[in-house]
Amino acid sequence: KDVYTYYGTTRWDNHDLYPIPKKERTFGVMAFFAYWITTGVSVGTFTLGSTYIALGLNAGETLGAILGGCILSDIVGCLCGKPGQDYSIGYTLMNRATFGLWGTCLPITVVGLGGIVYSGIQSYYGGEAFTLVLGAIFPSFHRMKNTLPANAAITTQNLIGFICFIAVYIPILWFVPLHQIRKGLYPSFIMICACFIGLLAWALHANGGTGSLISSPIVLTKTQKAFRIVQCLSTVSGSWGGAGERYSDWSRFERRKNTAFLAMAVALPITITITGLIGVLVTTATTEMNGGVIQWNPLLLLISIQQETYTPLSRCATFFAGIAILSSQIFVNLTQNTIPYGMDLAGMFPRYLSRKRACMILRTWGQKSVRSGFYIATSTGILIADYWIVRKRLWNVPDLYVEDGIYWYTGGWNLRAVVSLFVGMIPGLPGFFMTVIGSNPDSAAVKIFQVYYCVGFPLGVLTYLAAYHLFPPAGLGVKVLME
Repeated sequence: KDVYTYYGTTRWDNHDLYPIPKKERTFGVMAFFAYWITTGVSVGTFTLGSTYIALGLNAGETLGAILGGCILSDIVGCLCGKPGQDYSIGYTLMNRATFGLWGTCLPITVVGLGGIVYSGIQSYYGGEAFTLVLGAIFPSFHRMKNTLPANAAITTQNLIGFICFIAVYIPILWFVPLHQIRKGLYPSFIMICACFIGLLAWALHANGGTGSLISSPIVLTKTQKAFRIVQCLSTVSGSWGGAGERYSDWSRFERRKNTAFLAMAVALPITITITGLIGVLVTTATTEMNGGVIQWNPLLLLISIQQETYTPLSRCATFFAGIAILSSQIFVNLTQNTIPYGMDLAGMFPRYLSRKRACMILRTWGQKSVRSGFYIATSTGILIADYWIVRKRLWNVPDLYVEDGIYWYTGGWNLRAVVSLFVGMIPGLPGFFMTVIGSNPDSAAVKIFQVYYCVGFPLGVLTYLAAYHLFPPAGLGVKVLME
């Protein structure tokens, strides 16, 4: 019998939560490269440089900060992805080992709410890509008038595109096994890379070079510029460090040792930085062509091109670009949002929810904004401190699934981790609430919140280590596998 699946479904486990069997460890180095290239070469990354050039940094400073944030995210991903390699289990179980069987509901709930939001954002982009494709194929769709009111926050065309995206997305989500997703990543990353390179070549040729947006018109003091660089670095670390924190969800599929980390170390910083550069160059070139109208979103740029020049050549170009971005959005949403957060939800209710069912529940919701970076910063620090420093990579795996094991702690809660999490979040809360209500954006509290990944991460590590030294947990120094 298969030691990875034979325990069956109980209150704390099901097939999706056990260490995956060897036959499903199918990801080689090219699969992980495809995973990170598809993730890095995306609509969200294309727009990455916009905010900080608008705030006063030039293109070189912005890209340098982006690269620095990617390197930090690389380190986080390698540290948090190691449990997947060591024990073939994912992020949900990593939280159990640190927070306890009941305590893990706290981080999973917070992270899951963020997953709903980010899944909604990526699905909305996917709907726009479908709108672009349908507009290229059908002139009647291209000419369709909007019949929805302004407060709907979506047009008739975009609503149809969104529904079509969901109709394509759900069957892929339901029928494609996790260990087979790599087969879709290969054509996806090739298409999206070709799309962005083609868009860059067209923009530079049509404009006769780059434009003036590479340098910001805003003049900053040295102190202000240093803060913006740290803010950019913190923002990138919060976004991609969040992906790195969950990397064990995918490193557990590793076929050969360390291929997951080699691919991440190379692909993540290169693809994100280059895509951010392409976004800056395309936007600055098209801004001069369009009389100063700035459009950072490549989807909206392509839609505007299709609307203004509805020629056979334009329709052909926007069709293939739309297909490339549509494919990218499907796999970005699968690998970064729906599947990982569906695993978390299944981890809370394993008796009732498989990974597929949880993903379907998650997919039925959608929002478009959230600010959870200050939480991720602290939780990442705690998880890394527990696995690498406190436990020294030694887990008693069977105890992750039972109430009488070492991870039951105090009634299922590791109070050291829970208290450390709240202590680590406290300095960021005033700035978080002030940002939400739009109050006093230049206050010290808001500035702390804006760079909170650089604050919350070390604070989470130090607080948890202090709690560990004061109240050492039981069961340290023991490694037990599923046998």
